Amino acid sequence: PIDVLIATAEDDWPSVVKPRLMAHDADLDRVHRIAVRDEHGETLLTLPGDIAWLEAEIQRMRGAGRTVGLLVVDPISAFLSDATDSHRDASVRRALAPLALMADRCDIAVLTVAHLTKDDSKNVLARVSGSGGFVNAARSVLCLARDPEDPDGEQGRQRVLVHVASNWGRYASALAAQVESRLVNVDDGSRADVGCFAVIGESSVTLDDLQGRREDSRSDYQEAIVAVLIDGPQPSSDVKALVAKQLGCALKTVERAAKRMSDRGELNITPHGYPRTTTWTLRGEDSGRADSDNAAGTP
Repeated sequence: PIDVLIATAEDDWPSVVKPRLMAHDADLDRVHRIAVRDEHGETLLTLPGDIAWLEAEIQRMRGAGRTVGLLVVDPISAFLSDATDSHRDASVRRALAPLALMADRCDIAVLTVAHLTKDDSKNVLARVSGSGGFVNAARSVLCLARDPEDPDGEQGRQRVLVHVASNWGRYASALAAQVESRLVNVDDGSRADVGCFAVIGESSVTLDDLQGRREDSRSDYQEAIVAVLIDGPQPSSDVKALVAKQLGCALKTVERAAKRMSDRGELNITPHGYPRTTTWTLRGEDSGRADSDNAAGTP
């Protein structure tokens, strides 16, 4: 067991971070929130300006018997000094180099969190928000994403953790996980429903599955979708499962192909009901059947 230091700028500690730690059965005595204080009160940790203070704090805790082994910074962009241009590689590297040197001196792992942009036309590493220096400075990069095999698509609870870059050691196997709900007692005496990240086991999802760019250009996805729907509308989950099995691809790849067909006016994607389900219908099929019914005298 080790002690963990967490610097977070996005989530409230008592109402968000602590309940999540409790939901994951963390030993709260070993988790420490980094709080920097100056003459004006509490402020954010600043990198690289507060590196010396941070290193001294780690050594002080170790002197008190704490086995500090991990520092989490979430998100890294929020803790960079105003002098750092987060969109310039050289500027980001200058800001992160002192952090890396401190990690080496203190023999501590540093986990920095960055978000992905919404432009899924790019590869995963190019989607990391800000400069490529965030990726280039890291020894290992992990990507947490929705599972492209999740039959519920964007509404699903399945996730994958994929090792997408490494310049030190072998690549690790991808992990499959799902977001579960857990009730925990929070500081104000109430009970909170908190999302819990439960690892299920290894996953066959690869970096190519997450990017999907190479597969998306193949025309056989559209042909396979048409073949399934030729006899009438079908639930989207059934169509995706059939096409994915037939072509040996990810469910997300089929979903992207359907979206392109919809944009071209070839497919109707109709959500309905609660919980929401979605039906796919070949465009023109409904109107064609209606004309046939009317010709036969159907009211």
